[in-house]
Amino acid sequence: MSRQAILLVLAACAALSVAITEEEMHAIIHGLATQCEEVYPITEEDAELLHKHEAPKSPNGVCFLTCMFEKLGIMENGAFNAAHAKAIVQKYTAEQPDIQSKMGELLDICEGEVGSGDEKCGAGMEVFTCFKNHAERLGFMPDA
Repeated sequence: MSRQAILLVLAACAALSVAITEEEMHAIIHGLATQCEEVYPITEEDAELLHKHEAPKSPNGVCFLTCMFEKLGIMENGAFNAAHAKAIVQKYTAEQPDIQSKMGELLDICEGEVGSGDEKCGAGMEVFTCFKNHAERLGFMPDA
């Protein structure tokens, strides 16, 4: 399983795949993932789970997600930053009103569902779960 495939899943969950080319996304996500893995190395099991659009099981895997979301601007100080996520969507989907609308709906849903998380990095898991639960219905999850 390639690291690129795992990172593409994360990027799709982070809603950036609609805005930039796959090459650009890979370069951005690879750089961010490298930074996050230095602090929160993920296990092979977590990598496989992420590839299958499933939540990681280890504490480092959960914190890796939170780190990625923070680096992408979707979370800030451990909390979901829906306003910034919406600004990203507005910026990168200005010429794609259908995608912009669907992404806005996803972010609105998750803004209502995501709390602060009960454990270290818990809100990152809540963001991941919300994106996973609703993104497929809205057409944003790639095939595993």
